[in-house]
Amino acid sequence: MTDLLPGYELDALIATKVMGWAKEKCQVGPMGTGFGYQTEYWSGTNYLCVKFCPSTDIAHAWEVVEYLRLKKIYLEIIQVDSGFMVGNAMGNGYTDDDGLVELHLYGLGLAPTSPHAICLAALKFLTTKETQWKNTHDG
Repeated sequence: MTDLLPGYELDALIATKVMGWAKEKCQVGPMGTGFGYQTEYWSGTNYLCVKFCPSTDIAHAWEVVEYLRLKKIYLEIIQVDSGFMVGNAMGNGYTDDDGLVELHLYGLGLAPTSPHAICLAALKFLTTKETQWKNTHDG
């Protein structure tokens, strides 16, 4: 999954697999007038299916980061020579004498842009930590 390019396929995977959304259909415009049309949207959101673009839009990608944070999955984004690396600060943390928490970062996503890296990291975390993910998804 780390070879997925930014775009609709990756965005749809994030919407369904990470955010837990489903496609729904709705009527836009007045029904029976001939001016309305049917469109798809992601359930539980205000996004039309073509409008949720976390792999290319940092605002949408940040919604993914915030959603994961609410599930106690903390991502860290680091700029590197080849773009951005996103990792999950999991376990192995400790508090030093000054009360600062240090966590070991496990790399999950590497891409030229931060939105793309966030999406790859979220999917990789999902596929490598399914049991932990299910526990956080259910709560």
